[in-house]
Amino acid sequence: MDAVVREVEEETGLLVETSKLLGVFDVIDAEQNYHYIHIVFLCEQAGGRLRAGSDALEVKWCDPNTLDKTQADLRRILKATGFIKDPKENH
Repeated sequence: MDAVVREVEEETGLLVETSKLLGVFDVIDAEQNYHYIHIVFLCEQAGGRLRAGSDALEVKWCDPNTLDKTQADLRRILKATGFIKDPKENH
């Protein structure tokens, strides 16, 4: 989990504490010719200040329910971990 803490600080400026592994997810796109494996941890902010890392133009907080279709892979992961609820589940 030390690697997660270091990477989050490097990419976002935030200091975090990790509490548990939420899941491991394959993201494959044959058309774009990529395969990512996302290892997702639950983290809680413990300090720091939100800022973009050297390889990003910006970073910001957002409501996961507002992600559009271009972030379909992220939406799928957030649904699987319970951070986005399917509106059909509320009925």
